[in-house]
Amino acid sequence: MPEFEHVCRRLFCDSAWLGKCLLGAVLVSIPVLHFLAFGYLGRVTLGAARGHPFDLPEWGSWRELFLEGVVFFAIWVGLGGGLFLLAWIVSLPFQAWAGPLAYVPYMPAVLVAPALVGAGWHRYCESRQVREAFRVVELFRLLQTAGLRLILPTLAYIGFLVVGLPLFPLAFFLGGLVVFYFYSSIFFHLEAGRMKHGETSFSVL
Repeated sequence: MPEFEHVCRRLFCDSAWLGKCLLGAVLVSIPVLHFLAFGYLGRVTLGAARGHPFDLPEWGSWRELFLEGVVFFAIWVGLGGGLFLLAWIVSLPFQAWAGPLAYVPYMPAVLVAPALVGAGWHRYCESRQVREAFRVVELFRLLQTAGLRLILPTLAYIGFLVVGLPLFPLAFFLGGLVVFYFYSSIFFHLEAGRMKHGETSFSVL
């Protein structure tokens, strides 16, 4: 299983990393074309789901990239947006009197959403079936099995987004390349270990 720092180093080993990332950041910022950026993130995640070393693919096959991007974006909105919608519903009874404390339910959503989306993307890459990305109970079991391994990349991504807020599209895309690859790599190795030991399902820790 690769170390998080190793994945970060491999990003910068690509001599064209800056141009690839800047293009992704521009596409993220443009409605409709943002599907291309999500498709590219999906390609990187697919490499991890197949056990490949981290690599920045060339931009190309635009139609396929766009169609895949629609799927990955839908998973992003469905899982990440679903968590924030749940947090909003939970916070409603407290908004009239609790002040800033009413927004406490959003904190778990912020911490869990990136990894949950990563688990959904990984499951889609494995099966190529959209419904597999929304088996929420199985996704949370996968997160629970991964456990502490998810903390560093999640906090790093959140921190990178906060620090890079003035250049949010670049921070979102650049950080996403590393973090979502790393999530999927974790899940790939966990599943490989499970299959090696003849287990048929993830245990709940």
